[in-house]
Amino acid sequence: MNLNKLKLTKSDGHQLDSLFLPPWAMNYHDFVRIMREQLESKYVQKHLCHWIDMLFGVDQQSVKHQNIYFCLAYEEWHAIKKNQQAITP
Repeated sequence: MNLNKLKLTKSDGHQLDSLFLPPWAMNYHDFVRIMREQLESKYVQKHLCHWIDMLFGVDQQSVKHQNIYFCLAYEEWHAIKKNQQAITP
């Protein structure tokens, strides 16, 4: 339900009218409460810096840390592919 009429869009710009909550959440208040508890937990506080490094920092695309994604997940791949298409006759 999008009770607040927020502009929810996917990365391709397609508008979403509503979202479905996971089965473990009774309502959207419950969902926010549970997610907030998890994000503020000691485990997350301890490991957040590692997750940030894996997603945005020094461990991005790291074989050592088993942090290898499918090539389409990397923004650089799309830029390289676009440049290759521009050069190809």
